[in-house]
Amino acid sequence: MMIDASAGKFVDRTSIATFGVSVLTILAITSTVRRVTGISQLAVPAALSLGLSFALGYKELYDALGWFVVIGNGCLLFLAVVGANEYATPRPTGTGERQGRGPKRFFGSFFR
Repeated sequence: MMIDASAGKFVDRTSIATFGVSVLTILAITSTVRRVTGISQLAVPAALSLGLSFALGYKELYDALGWFVVIGNGCLLFLAVVGANEYATPRPTGTGERQGRGPKRFFGSFFR
């Protein structure tokens, strides 16, 4: 019986380069930072997404297209993490509170 050597690993250098593992890793780090520090800002997953994208694609930064691809990958990671976060939290991050008064009743101002 063969035992898979990669079965004991969670995330390594080769698996972090895949999109799904990158999204889950950034989501885990963002959720941990939120729980430990109480910081619930979109800047945290944005910085992590762009940082990971630049770390994985630094060899491609020799022309404008390389920069575009690396920044685009970071933005895609960010949007995927924010989308996954909206499904995981009861109130999605970044949504505002309702402002102003509610709808007026017909002839409501006459009977006050």
